[in-house]
Formats: sequence, C-alpha cells, structure tokens
Amino acid sequence: MKISDGNTTEDPFLYPKIKMEHRTGTNPKNRGLGDSRTTRGTNPTPPSPAVEPAPITRWLAWAALIVILDQGTKYLASTLLEPHVPVVILPFLNFTLTHNPGAAFSFLSDAGGWQRWLFAGLSAAVSIVLIGWLHGIERGRLLLPAALTLVLGGALGNLWDRLVQGAVVDFIDLHYRGWHWPTFNVADSAITVGAFLLFITVLAPGSDDSG
Repeated sequence: MKISDGNTTEDPFLYPKIKMEHRTGTNPKNRGLGDSRTTRGTNPTPPSPAVEPAPITRWLAWAALIVILDQGTKYLASTLLEPHVPVVILPFLNFTLTHNPGAAFSFLSDAGGWQRWLFAGLSAAVSIVLIGWLHGIERGRLLLPAALTLVLGGALGNLWDRLVQGAVVDFIDLHYRGWHWPTFNVADSAITVGAFLLFITVLAPGSDDSG
C-alpha cells in the first residue's frame, strides 16, 4: 500500500525502516565500509626492541671472570706446588706457594688472627662502594669502569680466600739478581692494574671515553 500526497508516494511499511536506518547509520549501501575504515591505514604493532643490558651487568660479568681466573690459578697452585718450594718458570719468575694472613707485603701477617676479619670487612666494604660507583657511571665510558672492575674482581678474589681459607694464597714470585718482589697472585695483579687506570682517570679526566 502506498500513500501519496500529490508529490511523492511512500510505502508506509518501508518508510519506518529507512527512517530507522538513517538514525542509526546502518544504510545497507554503507555496510562493510565501517570495517574497512577502521582497518584501513592501521599498522601492526612493531616488535619490542631488544632490551640492552645495563652497563653494570657487563662490568660485573668481567669482575666475575677475574674472580674465576684468580681462584682457578690459586687452586692449581695449591694442588701442584709445595709451600715455600720455588718452581722456576723463567729466569726472573718462580711459582712459590705461600699463604698470607695479612695485607699486601705481609702487613699484619703476625697479628694473631683478628686481621683476617678486619681485612675481610674492608674488602667487603670496598666491593660495595665499587659496585655502587659502577652503577652510577653513564653509558659510553670505558676507562673508569674498566679500572673499577679490575679492582672489584681482585678484591672479591682475595676476600674469598680470607673467608674460606683464612689467608690469601700467593704464588707469583718475581725476582732479579737475588732480589724478590713480595709474592702475589692474579687478584693482586688486577687490583694493581685497576688502581693505575683509576689514577689515570683522576689525573687526566679527558682520557676516558665518553659519549
């Protein structure tokens, strides 16, 4: 049935449907366009970039490697060498196993045992300070964190000796024409080189890489 007003003819059953589609925007001609509009131009979510390790993670790994090298060489020295019996390696180098309960150059080696905990506490405190220092270094620097890492690895290596054995294991004996440098180990070498590099960074700050 159609209703005519003289100008137009409308179907009373179709008109409400068209009117409703006009209100809700569901014109059959436009069906499917909404989906295309929402998906058109959208890009897939890019993959998350790989998380770069913090600089301190790398430096702590190097410090751990120094400790492993130090403890490995001390184990071999304790296993293969007799105490205070030198084994000639080079004309200026012997391997001589000694145990030092004191500090460098046998300082306080005869103090009676309390020095073990004193030096262990000092080594632990220094290690904590060095880790905090490493954590605060900005990315891009090389010389300063390398110096701190060497000192840290050496301090932890000797700390392990004091806690486990009560004395530091030394075996590297440098000598020249009867004069002998105090016996030392890999940890002492790392501390010495690290202290030297640290001195360079303090004396010449511009020598460190930065970026």
